Amino acid sequence: MRVKVLAFAGLKSELGAELPIELPEEATVQTLLDKLAEEHPALRGQLEATAVAVGDRLVEKDYKLREGEEVALLPPVSGG
Repeated sequence: MRVKVLAFAGLKSELGAELPIELPEEATVQTLLDKLAEEHPALRGQLEATAVAVGDRLVEKDYKLREGEEVALLPPVSGG
């Protein structure tokens, strides 16, 4: 199954703004995050704290992904 990942903020500089990812059938958001952390170990901590949206809604990490979905990675922001 293939999904399109949209990365924002600090993740964008490491992953690029948009990238297609191949995942096994029945993959969840956690499966995707694990794969990205494996391929980019320096991002592991940031990925653990990242909110994830599919389409226009935030989803939990156990959300089952579907072919062709757009998955937005929204890392936490700091500032004041």
